[in-house]
Amino acid sequence: MREQYDVIKMLQDMVRIDSCQPEGNEKQLINLIRDFFAPYSEDIVLTEIEHSENRSSLVIRIGPEVEGGLAFVGHLDTVSVGDRNKWAYDPHSAKLVEDTVYGRGAVDMKAGVAAMTVAALDYLKAGIKFEKPLYLIYTADEENGCQGARVIAESKLLGSAAAFVIPEPTDNKPAIAEKGLLWLRFHLEGQLAHGSKPEAGINAVEAAVDLSKLIKETVSVNLKHPLLGNFTLSVNRLEGGIMTNIIPAEALIEMDIRTLPEQNHDDLLELIDSCMNEVLEGYPGLVIRLEIIHNYPSLSSDENSDFIKRVQKYVREEGLPDNLCGMTYLTDAAALIPVHHKPFVIIGPGHESMAHQLNEAVKVASVHQALQIYKKIMKDLT
Repeated sequence: MREQYDVIKMLQDMVRIDSCQPEGNEKQLINLIRDFFAPYSEDIVLTEIEHSENRSSLVIRIGPEVEGGLAFVGHLDTVSVGDRNKWAYDPHSAKLVEDTVYGRGAVDMKAGVAAMTVAALDYLKAGIKFEKPLYLIYTADEENGCQGARVIAESKLLGSAAAFVIPEPTDNKPAIAEKGLLWLRFHLEGQLAHGSKPEAGINAVEAAVDLSKLIKETVSVNLKHPLLGNFTLSVNRLEGGIMTNIIPAEALIEMDIRTLPEQNHDDLLELIDSCMNEVLEGYPGLVIRLEIIHNYPSLSSDENSDFIKRVQKYVREEGLPDNLCGMTYLTDAAALIPVHHKPFVIIGPGHESMAHQLNEAVKVASVHQALQIYKKIMKDLT
């Protein structure tokens, strides 16, 4: 089927819309997407979910409301651009230099979103009907907690979609696993004292250091997954103290834990609770409060499922390696798959190493390859 829409122009249009966290402003992108689908209003069912004034998610169903079908899921928000002066080109110029598009969100993940959108639009333009439903899901706030995906997962908008495609950057390699995410924040409250009399206070910073070390020693295990690599735990933020001569009464720890499919987060939290109790015994009067920021399990798909085998076939047909891989990063699948319990694949244009970087970029050829793969996946619905 001939390409009816210019996927690179659409990608550039999307990059030129600033959808950086924390504001997001995904609604501007949704308005753009709605404009593209407006000529086919009689062939689609469109549902916009408003999260706040400028933040929305969108679900488009193409085809009949019957069992099965397929869902493509792409997020519209991006991380911040950081220091604009360090970019080679304006991060929202969508500059095309030779064979590469530059800009914030180019690879994560507006290239994948543009490719899935154009693939669907080309079928609509050609008048080809789907026998099973195709769901196009555009989510808000993936980069800060998957708000859009969580709301959609709990809705009835996806019916009983039989499989999910996540067009995140994988160099168009099929990924069938992703690490779990457990972000923890510990608030420690001790007792102020003069620096010359530490015994009169409860040093919250020292307690925080002890707690961090104990959790790492207790929870860290030598687990390795064939596609995802090692379980990891890192203390990425530790704050506390007022002045050098004051025993600190408050401290804060933030931990980033990335888990594997065989790990149970409830078991990990029990171990962490035991570490907290041990530290409390060593610091009488100390108070520790645990806040769970994010809690998403690790996921994996059956590599022998018919869906995964078909995706591998389509990848081979584009002259690309079909070896399965896993992603260490979190996707919207983390919110959707535990609710829907269906096979999923993460596959999209560009390399994941470019995500969240200065001079983020994606190759034009990679976007076109993704577009062809998505069209073949969608063709199974006709």
